[in-house]
Amino acid sequence: MADLARHTELLSYLQKEGGADLLSTSIDANTRRRLYAEAKQGYPDLHGFPAVNHGLAACRHLIKSLAVPNQVSRCGGADARLLAEITLAGGFSSFAGGGISTNIPHTKRVPPAKSLRDWQYVDRLVGFIRSGGGCAQSGNARVFNGHFGRALYIT
Repeated sequence: MADLARHTELLSYLQKEGGADLLSTSIDANTRRRLYAEAKQGYPDLHGFPAVNHGLAACRHLIKSLAVPNQVSRCGGADARLLAEITLAGGFSSFAGGGISTNIPHTKRVPPAKSLRDWQYVDRLVGFIRSGGGCAQSGNARVFNGHFGRALYIT
């Protein structure tokens, strides 16, 4: 669901009424292919959440409205570095995907070696955030320098 308010409402319903102890946010196809302008033009009719277009503050708002972990799913693209930075800095609990499992079934044009390098960055970013290592901390906020710039991660 592309709209932040409706997506938040849906996840809250699944959490409260369905008793979900883990939630999942599917990413829209344009974002998975790094077509952010197209995602902006297609909003609100996208089939999935355009996390990059919504940005860090909206992702943080979504996560803060929930009491259970929410993972990024269906991010099936060859290069998810920016998506990972925004969603993980926004507080998403996990990031599904990988250089083989999301590249080979979805993208013929990206060599596996490039996809593996890009996903290695995502894997290292997850480890970096989880360990808290090497990032500037102030209270419960951490700043890390990502591939695409600086991002704030609030624990």
